[in-house]
Amino acid sequence: MKRFVLCGVILAVAARGGLGDALVFKDDTKLGGEKIEILREHESGVDVKVEHGTITISWSRIKKIVIDYDAHLASMQADGRDNARSLYGFFRLLLRHDMLEQAAGACDLIFQKEKVPEDILFGVARQMENQKKWALAKQAYDLILERKPGRRDIRKRIDEISKNIKPPNPGNGNGDGDGPNKEPVKEPVKEPVKEPVKEPVKEPVKEPKEEKGNDFLEAEDDWEAEAWGNPADVRVVEQALKVKNKVLSVVYKGNKDKIAVRLSGTWDLSDCEKLVFDVYNPGKTSIGLTVGFNTVPGWEFFESTSHRVRPNLKEWKNIEIGLAKKGFKCKASNWHLTSELKNRDNVKQILLLIYNTAKQGSIYFDNIRFVDKAGRPK
Repeated sequence: MKRFVLCGVILAVAARGGLGDALVFKDDTKLGGEKIEILREHESGVDVKVEHGTITISWSRIKKIVIDYDAHLASMQADGRDNARSLYGFFRLLLRHDMLEQAAGACDLIFQKEKVPEDILFGVARQMENQKKWALAKQAYDLILERKPGRRDIRKRIDEISKNIKPPNPGNGNGDGDGPNKEPVKEPVKEPVKEPVKEPVKEPVKEPKEEKGNDFLEAEDDWEAEAWGNPADVRVVEQALKVKNKVLSVVYKGNKDKIAVRLSGTWDLSDCEKLVFDVYNPGKTSIGLTVGFNTVPGWEFFESTSHRVRPNLKEWKNIEIGLAKKGFKCKASNWHLTSELKNRDNVKQILLLIYNTAKQGSIYFDNIRFVDKAGRPK
């Protein structure tokens, strides 16, 4: 597929024969039409599918992005791109633009596919939990449990979610139970009560008590390694030391100077004082560690001061990144650590930047959380 970078050109493409995705520029001109499709949003801008290839439009030119659910999906289906992973990317795009009902529709399409990868099901479940769409989250967990019936953690999560799912209340046909044409409720016929047969009392089997730790951002399933850093296997794993909880595992290999691990989403950090997390370096050499943030508008990148993490620590090292004061570097500060974290009420990406001195190794993260002035997790 050809790729073009659009710079300094004013586009005004009228929709032809139907609706579609669209970009509205700051001068109020528009790029839209039935052959236009938003493919991906990233730090440099937005990748857009057009009739003869793909173009990239920088954030500095964009005023508004419009996603047409029906036209976007039709384009994917026409090109044979409506597989589970592409639909998951579409699902996340819809969530980023607060199109929750349409995202739920994309969920249903994902569930209809055969052999949906487990990481996609986990991602859907987590996102739907965040949106309090409990039935869809449960459906994703149910599909995971079908393949791995021994996953007690998934079964437990399903039980917890099921408590939030309210059964439909019959009424005027829309499930709210308040319609004027309600059917009269028929009293059930009472069966004669039978005395229960007494079973011998069995002593309950006591399972060993398991101490459960807290899971924060490290348990999110959407962490990914950036392609411009060293390649890395990034996954959420269970640890069972003093407590059982999930940690983020990063196993890397390569000749570049750093690994970048990214989590995309939307965070309002205006009331947050710090980003706090624990890190463990099992290697033989020290590593440098910073945290980056991409914020909008403008998709500006800010990077924190560096922390040195020594190897072979017996204990995890706690790291704190202050969010409310100067100490970040960015393009505007000529990459000096003199800037504040601007637009921290609209953070789109968090990046863990691992500056490695060895060509291969691993590192683990736990308890990644934002805290307020009182030290409470937000």
